[in-house]
Amino acid sequence: MLGFAGTRNWVYVQHVQGRFQRIRRWTFFGLHVILFGLPWLVVNGNPALLFDLPGRRLFAFGATFTPNDTILLLIVLLSAAFSLFFFTSLFGRLWCGYACPQTVLLESWVRPVERWFEGERTTRIRRDSGPWTFDRAWRKAGKWSVFALAAVVVAGSFMSFFVPARELWAGQGGTVAYSLVGIFAAGWFLDFAWFREQFCNYLCPYARFQSAMVDDQ
Repeated sequence: MLGFAGTRNWVYVQHVQGRFQRIRRWTFFGLHVILFGLPWLVVNGNPALLFDLPGRRLFAFGATFTPNDTILLLIVLLSAAFSLFFFTSLFGRLWCGYACPQTVLLESWVRPVERWFEGERTTRIRRDSGPWTFDRAWRKAGKWSVFALAAVVVAGSFMSFFVPARELWAGQGGTVAYSLVGIFAAGWFLDFAWFREQFCNYLCPYARFQSAMVDDQ
């Protein structure tokens, strides 16, 4: 990869079934409900969870928090961080396998779309190792088109935690909001189509912590 030493070995994931895969699917389903459903839920006239940065307020399930309540946010974040390290020490890479947004989106969106357009692992390897043909080109173009659409949807859903979802998706958001949606969508598309596991290798700080925590020494 440009800017990094060594040669990248592209990962071709084998589709498998089993008990742990079923657990992952249910976990991913719950996380998708949070991402796509929570911004639309209204509690006491306000979104269930909204970070109102211009107004310096946080709406959380009927409660409103201001900068004076920052200590509460700090306690919640510290508790979450402690839980993350604690359960990783006990059970291993639970975060990476079941809750990391990178994993959730790759396994729920990218892998199924890739299998649908290009087939199973051996078929993808054989096609990618051969020359460019019309069959290979249209499959890549179709896959990347779906990735682009998915990136826009994910970026819009993420931005809905900062701009009310009903305003954002109705076209009533501001220029800054839609510009950020475009930037996030471009980043997600790059990740879906190319970067993928490289995020874990080069950008994720938590991967370094876990390597230390799961070592007996």
